[in-house]
Amino acid sequence: MAIRLIVLALLLIGGTGCNRSDGEKLVRISELIIQRARSAAPSSLPFQEFSNDPIARRVRQRLENDVYLNTFQIDVQQRVDGLYLSGTVPDEDFRKRANDLAISTVGVVDVINQIQVQP
Repeated sequence: MAIRLIVLALLLIGGTGCNRSDGEKLVRISELIIQRARSAAPSSLPFQEFSNDPIARRVRQRLENDVYLNTFQIDVQQRVDGLYLSGTVPDEDFRKRANDLAISTVGVVDVINQIQVQP
């Protein structure tokens, strides 16, 4: 619970008047805090609410916070061969926007865009 409050505080404090790179730095800082807390905490504490995959989580957050894409259900999965996007959007512009957001996220090397366009 305390970790979530720290992460939330970092995001709220850093969320105003910052650019994209500042937000990504805050995400990396919060991931380091979570890693250190996990290593210091007994294994019986419930850390399941934190994703094991910080790259996919960052992409998910960017898609959810995007004013044009947040109304669509886009699934994000990190696999060995790349980051997979799947779901349905009404036109190619939304599909391309999701791809561009994903590929420009820190840590993403390759995007396999399986998003379907259904008008």
